[in-house]
Amino acid sequence: PYSIALLVIDWVAVRNHLQISEGLGADDEEEMINNADVKHLIDTELKRATAKFKRFEVPTKWVVVSPFTSANDMITPKMSIRRHVVIKAYRNSIDDLYTDNSFDTRCD
Repeated sequence: PYSIALLVIDWVAVRNHLQISEGLGADDEEEMINNADVKHLIDTELKRATAKFKRFEVPTKWVVVSPFTSANDMITPKMSIRRHVVIKAYRNSIDDLYTDNSFDTRCD
C-alpha cells in the first residue's frame, strides 16, 4: 500500500507560473494536465508541500479532480470535506491509482 492524492488544481496559478495564455479552449485544462511542464510543476509543488511528511505519508500517485464545493455536495457549509461523497464520486480514479501505472507520478 501507498499514499495517493486527489488534487484540485488552481489553474490560474499554473497558467501564471508557466506563463501560459488563457483562452485555449474549453478542453484547455484537460490538455494542460497532459503537458510535461504542468506535471513537473505539480510534482515539484507536491514534493515541496510534503517535505516534512514521513515517507509513508507522501503520495506516490495522484490524479486531478474537480473542485470540492457545496454545490456538488463534497463539502459541508462549514467547509468540511464529506469523505464518503468524495470517495463515491472518485471511486474509479482511486481504484486506478492503486492498479494502473498510467497515473504513476512518483515524487523522488
